[in-house]
Amino acid sequence: MDLQLALLLIGSIIVAIVALTAYDKGRLARSVRRGFSFPAAQPVGITRREPVVAPDAGVRAGFDVERKFLKSDPTFATAPAIVGDEPDGLEEALGDIEEIANRSLNLNPGFDPPGTGPEAAHGRHMEANEAIDYVMHLPGPGPVSRRSALAVYKQNEYKLEYPHQLYGRRYQTNFWSIVQHDSDATQYGDLKLAVQLVTAAGPIGESELNTFVQIGLKLADALHRPSKFSIPFEQAIERAQAVQRFYDEHDVIAGVNVVSEPHAPFKGLAIVAAMERIGMQLDAKGVFQQRLNEGASYSMMNLHRPGRFNPSEWEIFRTTGLAFYMSVPGVEDPAVVFDRMMAHAVEVTTFLGGKLLDQDQRPLTDKGIVAIRAQIQGIDAKMRAFGIAPGSEAAQRLFAVES
Repeated sequence: MDLQLALLLIGSIIVAIVALTAYDKGRLARSVRRGFSFPAAQPVGITRREPVVAPDAGVRAGFDVERKFLKSDPTFATAPAIVGDEPDGLEEALGDIEEIANRSLNLNPGFDPPGTGPEAAHGRHMEANEAIDYVMHLPGPGPVSRRSALAVYKQNEYKLEYPHQLYGRRYQTNFWSIVQHDSDATQYGDLKLAVQLVTAAGPIGESELNTFVQIGLKLADALHRPSKFSIPFEQAIERAQAVQRFYDEHDVIAGVNVVSEPHAPFKGLAIVAAMERIGMQLDAKGVFQQRLNEGASYSMMNLHRPGRFNPSEWEIFRTTGLAFYMSVPGVEDPAVVFDRMMAHAVEVTTFLGGKLLDQDQRPLTDKGIVAIRAQIQGIDAKMRAFGIAPGSEAAQRLFAVES
């Protein structure tokens, strides 16, 4: 009897082991199919929303590496900006989509009166600019269709890395526009092919410029039109070097920081209320913009990386600093824009209960504000003397200012 009980007990144990093994295998198989999911650390239904404080406290939000900030102490040179995170590709794509979606339709192709059309609707003068472009003019007595003009251009433009454009002066109206933006029915009296001499990557080189010339000559041959360059080839290389020096000297930012007390960070909803008071709006990239004259005049971003705001987190968002900034060469009357930006920065500081600091994290005094404004006025005068006024179409293209 004792032996029978022992065998029965052993058999029960074996059955139990087999059952547990089968259960574990089944659970493992389900986990593999689901991708291995594990229970949450907290019980289901219990969630805790912690305030989102800006990461990397004390670290400045990122700007392009080549940009420099004007100093509040005029005895020092402009300081290089601290490099931060680049905008996500998705955000850049969203910005492009938004621009395309808001672009006006050309309902009267080829016959728009001067000052009208999709380009004029955006406040842009669509014509080659010899201040920053190397231009090939293709004049002619008769009209050229858009299809004919684009045929050779589209077949060869991929060879060019620098920004380039084909412009056409519409037949009978004499209004210049970008050929690719027009409809197939558009006809042109004159054409201009242009390539930008300088970008953030540097001045154009001989190889790139020679490629541009060859494309222009092919276009002239195909359309049976004479070609006339704005300046000789060698002078174009020299001009590119001169524009590069101009770019390096004037590619600057004026900025001011609004900083909270160490243990009292700014709340997200309070920031939104402050921005509504001064009329700044959050763009698709998560940066507040103040727009004047159809373009962005100055901006406000989180002082800490990554700089952008996430509107879905306003209720729990916290930060210890905000950064107001403007591209000095990219806006018309930059000293006036700076005055307005400073007035709004002061208003936000008072509303949020913070303090104004300069780019060296020192209190920004009236003397410091005057010093920055004087530097802006000096840049304005030098830019106009060079032939590229602040905020002009040429300045916005050269300094890659978003509008």
